[in-house]
Amino acid sequence: MKMGGAGADLRHPFDRTAAGPPLGYIGGLSTALQNAVDKPLMMSPTKNHHISSTSEAVPPPTLTQNQAFSLPPGHAVCCFMDGGVGLYDMGAKKWDFLRDLGHIETIFDCKFKPDDPNLLATASFDGTIKVWDINTLTAVYTSPGNEGVIYSLSWAPGDLNCIAGATSRNGGFIWDVKKGKMIIRFNEDSKRIATCSGDGFCIVRTIDGKVLHKYKHPASVFGCDWSQNNKDMIATGCEDKNVRVYYLATSSDQPLKVFTGHTAKVFHVRWSPLREGILCSGSDDGTVRIWDYTQDACINVLSGHSAPVRGLMWNTEIPYLLISGSWDYTIRVWDTRDGTCLDAVYDHGADVYGLTCHPNRPFTMASCSRDSTVRLWSLTPLISPLQINILADRPWEEIIGNTDRAMEPGAPPLLCGKVSRDIKQEVDKLTDNLRTKKLRWFSECLSPPGGSKNLWDLVAVLKGQDDSLLPQNYCKGIMHMKHLVRFKTSKAQELTTVKMSKFGGGIGAPSKEERLKEAAEIHLRLGQIQRYCELLVELGEWDKALSVAPGVSMKYWKKLMQRRASQLIDEENDDVIPYCIATGDVKKLVNFFTSRGQLKEALLVAQAACEGNILSSHAPVTTVSPADGNNIEDYNELLHGVSAELAEWYFQDGRAVLAACCHLAVDNIELAMANLIRGNELELAVCVGTVIGEGATQATQYALELLARKMHDRNHMLKKEKKRENLLILRLLEGQVHMTGFHR
Repeated sequence: MKMGGAGADLRHPFDRTAAGPPLGYIGGLSTALQNAVDKPLMMSPTKNHHISSTSEAVPPPTLTQNQAFSLPPGHAVCCFMDGGVGLYDMGAKKWDFLRDLGHIETIFDCKFKPDDPNLLATASFDGTIKVWDINTLTAVYTSPGNEGVIYSLSWAPGDLNCIAGATSRNGGFIWDVKKGKMIIRFNEDSKRIATCSGDGFCIVRTIDGKVLHKYKHPASVFGCDWSQNNKDMIATGCEDKNVRVYYLATSSDQPLKVFTGHTAKVFHVRWSPLREGILCSGSDDGTVRIWDYTQDACINVLSGHSAPVRGLMWNTEIPYLLISGSWDYTIRVWDTRDGTCLDAVYDHGADVYGLTCHPNRPFTMASCSRDSTVRLWSLTPLISPLQINILADRPWEEIIGNTDRAMEPGAPPLLCGKVSRDIKQEVDKLTDNLRTKKLRWFSECLSPPGGSKNLWDLVAVLKGQDDSLLPQNYCKGIMHMKHLVRFKTSKAQELTTVKMSKFGGGIGAPSKEERLKEAAEIHLRLGQIQRYCELLVELGEWDKALSVAPGVSMKYWKKLMQRRASQLIDEENDDVIPYCIATGDVKKLVNFFTSRGQLKEALLVAQAACEGNILSSHAPVTTVSPADGNNIEDYNELLHGVSAELAEWYFQDGRAVLAACCHLAVDNIELAMANLIRGNELELAVCVGTVIGEGATQATQYALELLARKMHDRNHMLKKEKKRENLLILRLLEGQVHMTGFHR
């Protein structure tokens, strides 16, 4: 696994004025954080020089031969043809680490699951579809494969958990994700699937395969898209350079509209989700055209790509925002009101094919590429004025509007989609906590994945919310310290109930030297129990020795337990855990977990000790009472230390929000706010600080000052850029600048 370059400048990919949290990418051989860097906007990559979003490479530290190539005893590293890698413990006959990694070839398409914005499906040249959890950047489902090249995919509506895919070898198929197999039909009501092909047909079928419509084109058809405002209207992109619109409610096989203007084949077409009758098309001529179905006209041509355009995506909240991806390795963001390119990024190392976002998280975008990675982007820097209006509790008219207002030239961004309207509707129903709920819901909508929901759950706990209102997946994230032991205990009881039937005896110990065994038996019969125990230890029969050791004394038993624990720690063996717990050696166990990077486990043990669940190693062996006040104070210090270490690990990993969660989990509001501010999560810091109130006032004020400075700097930069553009245009008109080589 590779991580982002050391000392990376963490920035939003579409914001070069202030540092921000990275998201991530999912790749063939890596799962890494993407840290966008400050780079010239119009610099074009070449095949030998691609601009990367990671920081400049730093040489690895010098390692000795043993450090560089050593493995734990009895382990083997296994590499698989599909790109996976694992570490196998041959003694225990189990995987210590097994990673099912990403695609190993071009990723042609990606789509979010309709009812879950955390699940992203990708289709690849390697013949598989993978479903990813974008919070952990791990593949949670993989299709059986051997389907040939999979060029596109589409999720079934709602919670049907099925994906339709289009392949080069076997035509179309439907994959039941949960069952892990290909299926032919659903039991639910039939839906329609449209497919297009190199044979020149766009065919509309029911899921059971019945053909409803068959539209013939004069050449290969590369793309089709259903209108979101008219369920019976579909658009297609054809090799003959034209865009066609068909109306399925009629029996005619002729298009209602044919749009001409592209000078090369049309690949993808996309209907606007917010503006009825508006669609866009991407072409091999390097342009994106905006068409108005109601006017029979092309209303804008977006020029800037230097190679064929493939990926297209309308934003589901801002009606004029369009994103495109191209074979020139770039992603461009457009304001379709005047055709301005708002930004361009060069992070992918090859052709960009697919772009997608989820309606419930409209400003987190995924892109896929021939470089075999999927990358996640935050688009929130494009709507900074909106975020300020939400934080300042401005009237709804300055936050939510209709498409006509939003499309006015020069108008500030307004939210026009379903998710923002739903938030407003829910807020209007409330009688109290309006501000808190409004900030939380908009924050969860605008913030990228990576801990914002976890953070808000912890804020709710701090504000005294009833535990019954916590979401079901709360226990999967960073929990507040008062819940940590209770939730883990509940989980253990559940596992015990389910898996009790699987418990059984272990494998017998290997044979020992007969002479020592005989000597041990003699010592036992002579009543020399301590000598008997020592010989058993020498033979490696620790369990038998420990079972007899109390016959000497509890003090001796405890010392023997501590010796065994020290040995297991030296061997880095997980079996050390019960020994440390039984002897109350909390610090040794916490240090053991910390040294292995298992900070969450260390946190759990420290919290259990704080609650008196682990007997102190200094307590008399006859007592079973909880740890005394001095020990609890020590354990609290240990708990906060582990929490701080885990927080710093998250922060250095580029996840400032989860770092803040670690501090909130132990009621450290000051450090939580500091991590949000330090990670440039200024908007989130202001939201959280406002809701927490007392205890976060000073940090909230500081975050507001930084946010105001950030907005001022950005506006100043935009004014300078505009002034420079005007000067260049003036010189161009005066004939002082040649047209060749002039770029915006």
